[in-house]
Amino acid sequence: MKNSIEPKATICIPTTRTSRAIDECLDSLEAQSDRSFQVILVTNIKAPKLMSRVKTYSFPITVIKQKRDGLVGAMNDGFDKTTTEYFIRIDDDVVLDTGWFNNIIKPFDDQKVGGVTGPTLIDDIRRDERDLFSFLKKIEKNILLKKLIIEYLYEDKLYEVSTSLPSGVFTLGSNMKNAIPKKQLIVNNLEACNFAIRSNLLKKLGGFDDIFTKGLGEYHEADIAMKIQKAGYQIVFHPQAIAHHHIKRGENDTRPDAYHRIQNFIRFYKRHFIIDSLDNLMRFSTNLLVQNCYYMYTGLKRRDISQLGAIPGTIKGLLSTK
Repeated sequence: MKNSIEPKATICIPTTRTSRAIDECLDSLEAQSDRSFQVILVTNIKAPKLMSRVKTYSFPITVIKQKRDGLVGAMNDGFDKTTTEYFIRIDDDVVLDTGWFNNIIKPFDDQKVGGVTGPTLIDDIRRDERDLFSFLKKIEKNILLKKLIIEYLYEDKLYEVSTSLPSGVFTLGSNMKNAIPKKQLIVNNLEACNFAIRSNLLKKLGGFDDIFTKGLGEYHEADIAMKIQKAGYQIVFHPQAIAHHHIKRGENDTRPDAYHRIQNFIRFYKRHFIIDSLDNLMRFSTNLLVQNCYYMYTGLKRRDISQLGAIPGTIKGLLSTK
């Protein structure tokens, strides 16, 4: 039976899946205590199985063919079809707690709030196999590297939630159950697969910037988070707006396109941070150096020459005026 309640929010899910993962995601939406939302699935593949599934849920689902490139393009395609008060983004491999929707919408009762985010919990096995987490876990065992990366770049705040630090790194506490705070917090970043924004504000900000299209679309969410705050709004982290992120397992999986990914970082940093002191310059430079060393290490270890693209990508990013 279809839900007759007027939707308050549009949940946009970019997807290329026809597997059980998308079923589990949609099932968790069906289990919400409040289902006053509609869903837009944006896909760039022919997915007849996906089309047939949409009839089995009580909330409205629209499947649209992706027109623009990359994750950023999918997000903007979904936003173009949004007429509701709030726009929400989740990934197709998340499973949501039953009170998730109510909790991610509730903070908007405060008119000062422009964006809301929440935990994106990853189980211990998957998290320890993830490239960044695996790298940082090794770093913590090395006294010198721990001082440089954990204490200097992360300022000993590695396990705080949804925070962008002056060096340009993002804290990781949102992925860990024991790091989640008990009460709402004002934060400065949005979790990429679990966030909501006022639709009129997102429209005013021009949607998601397609300059971040390449390199997995990284930093387009962080870019919007910064713009929300520059527009005079707050971002709230709600500890009960919980998404369980069932990421793919595999420590040997190397994320592609280092050339464009590091350019996205530099664009984001140059746009939203001011290097007005030697300390800021050193933190930014150290971050760039660590990233390049990491890409060289993984490239040599896994015999993946594409990882070395971070070096020319860094040069182009620093010289670019965009």
